[in-house]
Amino acid sequence: MRNVDFYGYGSLWLEDSNIQHIYLDDCSKSIAVSFERSVSLINSERNYVYHVLDNQKKIYACYSISPPLFIVALSHEIILLNSLDKQAISFCPDFSKAVVLTSGGLAHILSSNLEIISNFSLVEEGFGSALPMSLGWGKKETQFHGSEGKEAALTKPVLPTNNMLYDDGRFEVAWRDDGLYFAVSWLDASAENRRRIRVYNDSGELFSTTELTNMISPGLCWRPRVQLITAVQRREGRGLDIIFFESNSQRHGDFELLSGEIEKYYQVESIMFNPTGSVLAVLCKGIQDHPWFIRLLTCSNYQWSTKQHLYIQCPQNSDKISSVALTWDLNIHSTDLSTLYCAVSMNKSFATTSNSVGQTLIQCWKMSNTYSTSCLVTNCGVNTSLNSGLVTMINGNTVEMSSFAYCVIPPPMFATKLIFCPSEQHLADIPFVLSVSTPNIWLSHETESLSAIPMIVQTTDNQSSKLLFPNIYFLTVTTGTSLTKALFCNDKVCAEWYNGAQSKAPWPSTVIKINMEELFSEEKHPELKSILDDVRQKNACIFSQLSCFSWLSLCEVLFIAADGLLLGYLQVKSFSTANNSNDNVHGRWLLRTPASAGEFRPLIEKNSNKCARLSNICCTPDRRVCVQLSNGVVNIYPIEDLLSSEGCREIIQSDDLSIDSLRSLGPLNCTIRFPSTCEQLLCIPVFDQQMRHVLSNGFVDSHLSNLILLGFNKSLHRLFAAVLPKIKSTHFQQIDSTVMSISDCCSSVAILPEFLLVTTTRKLLMCASLFFDSSQLNDSNSFLKELLSRLNVPSELESSNRKTPRNWYNDNLHPIESGAVIVTAIPNDTKVILQMSRGNLEEVHPRALVLAHLSKLLNNKQYDQAVTMMRRHRINFNLLYDHDPRLFLSNVKQFLQTVKDPDSITLFISDLVEEDVTQTIYHKFYSKSIEHHESMLTMHLSSTAKLDSVTDTLIEEMEKLNASKLIVPIVTCYAKKVPPNYEAALLRLKKLYDRGEIQTWNTGLRHLQYFATPIELYKVALGTYDLNLAETMAQRTQLDPKEYLFELKELRLLTSDLNKCHCSTFEEAIAYQRYKIDNCLKRYSKAVLHLIASGSQHRDEMLSYVKTHHLYAHVAEVLPKGSEEFKELCLSWAEYLISTQNLISAGQIYMKGGYFGLAAKTFLSATHTQLWCVAATRGREVNDKQADETETSGRFLTDTDRRTQALKLTARLKDLRRHQEAIQVYVDILEDPETAIRTACEDCLWMDAHRLASLYKKNDFLNQILKSYLIEHHSVLKERLQKAIDGFDKLFSRLMILRRTHKEQAETQRFAQMYGDIDNFDDNFTESETNSDVSSLSGDSITSSMSQMSLRTAGSKKSGRSMKARRKQESKKWSSKPGNKYEEVGLLYELTQSVELGQTLANDVTNAVVEFWDFSLYEEGRTLVHLINDLLRRQRQGTPHIWDDWIIGKCTEENEQHFFGRKKYPIHEAFLSFPPKMKKTTVECYLFKN
Repeated sequence: MRNVDFYGYGSLWLEDSNIQHIYLDDCSKSIAVSFERSVSLINSERNYVYHVLDNQKKIYACYSISPPLFIVALSHEIILLNSLDKQAISFCPDFSKAVVLTSGGLAHILSSNLEIISNFSLVEEGFGSALPMSLGWGKKETQFHGSEGKEAALTKPVLPTNNMLYDDGRFEVAWRDDGLYFAVSWLDASAENRRRIRVYNDSGELFSTTELTNMISPGLCWRPRVQLITAVQRREGRGLDIIFFESNSQRHGDFELLSGEIEKYYQVESIMFNPTGSVLAVLCKGIQDHPWFIRLLTCSNYQWSTKQHLYIQCPQNSDKISSVALTWDLNIHSTDLSTLYCAVSMNKSFATTSNSVGQTLIQCWKMSNTYSTSCLVTNCGVNTSLNSGLVTMINGNTVEMSSFAYCVIPPPMFATKLIFCPSEQHLADIPFVLSVSTPNIWLSHETESLSAIPMIVQTTDNQSSKLLFPNIYFLTVTTGTSLTKALFCNDKVCAEWYNGAQSKAPWPSTVIKINMEELFSEEKHPELKSILDDVRQKNACIFSQLSCFSWLSLCEVLFIAADGLLLGYLQVKSFSTANNSNDNVHGRWLLRTPASAGEFRPLIEKNSNKCARLSNICCTPDRRVCVQLSNGVVNIYPIEDLLSSEGCREIIQSDDLSIDSLRSLGPLNCTIRFPSTCEQLLCIPVFDQQMRHVLSNGFVDSHLSNLILLGFNKSLHRLFAAVLPKIKSTHFQQIDSTVMSISDCCSSVAILPEFLLVTTTRKLLMCASLFFDSSQLNDSNSFLKELLSRLNVPSELESSNRKTPRNWYNDNLHPIESGAVIVTAIPNDTKVILQMSRGNLEEVHPRALVLAHLSKLLNNKQYDQAVTMMRRHRINFNLLYDHDPRLFLSNVKQFLQTVKDPDSITLFISDLVEEDVTQTIYHKFYSKSIEHHESMLTMHLSSTAKLDSVTDTLIEEMEKLNASKLIVPIVTCYAKKVPPNYEAALLRLKKLYDRGEIQTWNTGLRHLQYFATPIELYKVALGTYDLNLAETMAQRTQLDPKEYLFELKELRLLTSDLNKCHCSTFEEAIAYQRYKIDNCLKRYSKAVLHLIASGSQHRDEMLSYVKTHHLYAHVAEVLPKGSEEFKELCLSWAEYLISTQNLISAGQIYMKGGYFGLAAKTFLSATHTQLWCVAATRGREVNDKQADETETSGRFLTDTDRRTQALKLTARLKDLRRHQEAIQVYVDILEDPETAIRTACEDCLWMDAHRLASLYKKNDFLNQILKSYLIEHHSVLKERLQKAIDGFDKLFSRLMILRRTHKEQAETQRFAQMYGDIDNFDDNFTESETNSDVSSLSGDSITSSMSQMSLRTAGSKKSGRSMKARRKQESKKWSSKPGNKYEEVGLLYELTQSVELGQTLANDVTNAVVEFWDFSLYEEGRTLVHLINDLLRRQRQGTPHIWDDWIIGKCTEENEQHFFGRKKYPIHEAFLSFPPKMKKTTVECYLFKN
């Protein structure tokens, strides 16, 4: 499908003729041109000429072996090798061997140093080593002949005729690209001079021989990669064909090169493939004054197409072409790129003398295989997808068109064909199409005609090829036609419809032929006369076409002319004009290169800065043109400045110009220097993320976006990017803008309004969003880095050796086949057309494009299209709501009215889940959507669940619209509630059943059974207490009718016979019936309520039912508080709670029922002081009111019981060190302040003791007992302080010694490794080793034990492990036992506890010293202050040494050597990361003397 477009040219005249051979050396970049008497070597510096002195010798070819060494093959010698009459010579691709053919059919294989390896004769009998084996099927003549029938076996074989009329008898040699085989074509004298082809291996052994074939002509090559031998066959009077053979000489297809009408006028001189085998070049020699030509052909889906037809003619009538030679640049290995060199020798004869003067023109074409597609990209709200996706293919004199926006027509088929017909005066002179150009631009918000798409077609024929410009046709193509054939432009263009729907087929509406000679004549541009004269002189021999068409708008186009020397501008003012006059067309030259750029040398010297030609152009949305030179430099010019300037501006090419000098040179805006020349330039706008909603509403302006220039180098697979500065008042703004390579594996690129599409060599289609944060847009470096990150291949896919992980998927990535490239992408759609390497097409819909288009549909509330797209592309239907919850809930009615299909609505409801798919499945696409985040933040503040909110809203709206039609979605809504509300669904269906809508009832019920089984629905129906409905649902189950009918009958009898259910009224019977139903359905909470409503006669049954199912909480809310049932319920409930060890709640239940005595005992058992005091006080009040009631009821407490319980409680509180609560009981309940004071002194609560003494006037009592308590407290504190000091010193010393030991061990290990071989010391610890004192586990066993850990080994309560075992496990975890592998960790843990103990002791001493001073215990107070300060000082000074930089993780490379030998532990605990905080570092008491 791809066309061959030229993007680079070059030409050179040499003063010699009769060219024999042309060769391009890929190492020295030199071109060797061989003439009969001389050899010209052309490189970047100068031309070298080698002449033959002997008049008897003739040069045949010149090859480069090891530059600057060249081998020159003469007619009778190769350098120093004599006595060879050479007919052909050919070197293998790696120049390790050469084959020389001599007269007589002898072949010689030479080595790289020109030594003969072997000799053999072409004339030998036999087929070769690849002779087909006979399988017993008989002779070929007797085998099956297809449609020819049995008569074919009886006919005698006819010997093929020879081709001496069109055969010059040359010998030809062609090597396979791997150098293992070569093919030889020659006239076999033993077969009556018929041409044959034989295949030999590299040692000269015959491999295979072709059969005698009619009229094989000269022309032989071997197609690379495909490994097919290519030859020429003439069918006299019927055509000239290119035929293919396999290595075993079996035919493998053919195609027609020339038709039967013109084949007699031409003969093939040479055929050759480019290095990748994608382009075939055929050089044909004209007979009887017909011109020479070069035809370039490509193959796709086994269909060969003519992509370029280049005429070669004599400049003047006195000139005669003596010879033409072709060669490809073998250094280019890209499938899409190739370079062809052609040398044309001409002899000019003079009538006065017999001498002739020769000249040779060397022409170079750089070509690229590209797709000719149209793509109108816009954000202005206009649907341009119908005008995009037009793909055009060139095939000879036809242009084949297909519009992929409607349907994908695989090649070689097409929708419409444009045929360019020859004129009536020259019917044999067929015009060949050179190029086709359609707009691929970004439309602004201005109104532009979108009813038709323009197209420029460039053709040439034998007559126009002698002119300065080719034939240019301007066409407008519309969509749809009712015709199958039409003629345009005075019958010069014929349009025919072939495939697809006629209503969607592309069809030309107007065709205008533009007279380029008149528009761009030399009179209008006299300053370009020298350039145009040189081009005209060269065009007279080899025609130069226009190239690199770039559309500025739908009616303006720029192009490169004169082999890259000129930049032209063409404008068609109106599409409606159908005549061929130039009144409607305007054209002029805008830019030209310096005169030095016209030389041939820039094609060889690629980095020339002073002789560069124009290689590519690209137009920007803000009407600027980016002109790329052959050295990679891109100059940006404002179009309006170029159009307003007089004459044609010259492009300044220099490295020494400053910004100030450039500003004075004209309309140059900025320059960008790409590292290499790019075959494709693209300019795309990027937008601010916050303007996404503005763009989606159809508004776009240039100030909202930045422009980025992309350059794609196909040979390197690299995509470069640079940010263009915005247009300002000054001309020149920036030189050498920042360029960054954003992809190094790019194979093709395309643009869409919101995405940049890139295919990679790693089999991925990447969709990079064009929306960025404003902070990134303001900084070009950060912007390019962000774009680079979006085009990065995931690390999971970097390695090609390992298997691709399963979780690599990304919404912005789409897997493709290897070698797939983008043909076209449809704007405002999700379709991307790819072509595989074998030629077939594939239509893909990347998830990013689908989600982007779906977002637009949802924002515009086009729910019908959105649902259709979601079903087609299998998008989760939760996105309808999760995309914008507020928008959806406010437009549910429009959703139901738009999506009229109940099945689609049901599918949406069935797919609903509580999960937000924008945060899970599609989180990568929605991660940067600001509007979505704001909407979700508002919805999260709502307490209503997603499913309930959506289903309730849908049910409400569907009931209003058409409930009968939407019964299935309604039932689905009830089923999707949380929890499912099947009961409401059945009741809703029952209404339809009652109204007689049986079919609708059956449909809804059948759908409801997808969510619940028939038995479950039967139980739900029974739960509605509608026995008729339950019976109906039971009939749909597989239950035994004897069982459910008997059960339903028993239930009906409960209401018909009141005595059976022991009820006095019908209402009580109904309640009892419902109790039975609820009990059967295990709905115990409802059942007990119905049982209470069934009457007091079921009191005992109710209490028993409550106890059985523990329904105390449900019944307690219903029964009267003072009733006997309530009191009995409270007793049972409290007993049940006591059995479950819930004593606090049990006591509260006792208090609720009025059993304060039992409540007090329960609170006493729970040791809850406050609640016991309340219960005891309330029990005393009841005792005072009901003194005559016995204590056994548990409703009150006697004074004796209350005092006894109080004493027990205070004793327990003291044991638990809860002295303050005990003081409260002594004071409030026992009314014993002295014991309360004594209790305060026991716990060192000195202030509480003073408060109670003052409150109850017990100061004398306090003074009597306080001193003894102080002396006892002093001895205890002194002992604790002394132990803390000794313990800290011991731990600190052990830690320092242990660290020195670790350092010595590391030193020993280092020396042992330096001077001996010992086992490696294992410093790799695992956290599982901390559970043992001395670990003896190896690394493997540790890993195994860690992998086998389960929940059972975690020490949980459920595993049955006792509290004692858990405490033992915790004590072993941080063990500091000497020799333990984690001894240092254990020491750090104990030091942390020691520091924390010091802070506790500091608080105790601070509280006690005042009391010591108050009772004149000065020496004791000073001792305690001295000891606590000594402890705090030691801890304060030791903390930096204990928790050094190594422990807290602040070790740097500078001081890392200081911590040599220290160990790292895989434990994450606070004491290993931070030292403990010391809030008190000293205790100061100013009451004592220092």
